[in-house]
Amino acid sequence: MKNVLTVFFFILIVVFTTNCKNTSSQSDNNSDSSQTVTTNTNTSNSNVVSYDFEELNFSKNEIPDDLYVGDITIGKKWQDKAGINYLVISEKTTTRSQQADMDIKSYEIHGYHFVEKDGEFELIREIKDFQSDCDLILDCGLCENSLELTDINNDNYGEISFLYFLYCAMDASPSTLKLMLLENGEKYAIRGETYVNMGPQTYGGETNVGSEFNNAPAGFKDYAIEKWTKFQYIQSGIVQRADLVKQFEGVKFTGVEPYWTIQFNLFGVLYEEMGENMQFFEYSSIGKRNDGTIDITAKAENTYYDFYIKNETCTDGMSDNEYSYSLEVVKDGQNLYGCCCKK
Repeated sequence: MKNVLTVFFFILIVVFTTNCKNTSSQSDNNSDSSQTVTTNTNTSNSNVVSYDFEELNFSKNEIPDDLYVGDITIGKKWQDKAGINYLVISEKTTTRSQQADMDIKSYEIHGYHFVEKDGEFELIREIKDFQSDCDLILDCGLCENSLELTDINNDNYGEISFLYFLYCAMDASPSTLKLMLLENGEKYAIRGETYVNMGPQTYGGETNVGSEFNNAPAGFKDYAIEKWTKFQYIQSGIVQRADLVKQFEGVKFTGVEPYWTIQFNLFGVLYEEMGENMQFFEYSSIGKRNDGTIDITAKAENTYYDFYIKNETCTDGMSDNEYSYSLEVVKDGQNLYGCCCKK
């Protein structure tokens, strides 16, 4: 009888052990690290409740103080197939004095994805990044209006995405820029930097799309790249629809009477007449008409100029060469005409 009881209790221990929840953690090779907790999402269990996707009102007071670092900046709350979800963004800046006239600053940003179960907050994924020991200009933070809740593939699991930037320098260097997209414990990232305008040249703009997007659900990669491009421009101070002129970077439009050249970059228009100093016009607006004309308004001081680019055959008036684009410039009450890009 004693041996039978021993075997019975041994079997109970084995069954209990194999049904315990496993947890795992990971971090990538970039400075932003993440931790994931693997949970059982098998919905074949009849006791699992399936929720419709719905955004709920978020209050930072719902989040226990011991679950995050720093101060909560913003958050989202939603209901989906996994239950009640929270995405919490918190930030922390610390300062220490190295010398009387110099402060050393450090910055941290955290993104926590929790699922509430039985009144408890279960951590599904944590994103952590930082800029440490900066004795120059420290400028870091969440990109304004970048936190967004979606259900791109309509699977009743919400995706949450956001961007943040990190900068420690004293010159016109690009800022580090990162996009994170999270769904049900999985992370998809784009990393790179902002653009910087240095007169005729535009620097920066590096973009690295994570290989994890290759196996992502349909629509994730296209959504993330479109969002990345939008905020890469915003954080760089580039006006909306500047992508319309990106194709003309590094080429010149030329015209005569007087002889002039125009270059377009992501920040504005560079105008030069023969024998005169180059002028820079900052973009005010960029649009595209129904007929395909790119319509640009730019300004220098308090004066506005209009530029109209058309994809049509153009000749420069000095030769028999044909070009693919025409340009009309309305400047100081006069209309100038030029061409670009040999056929």
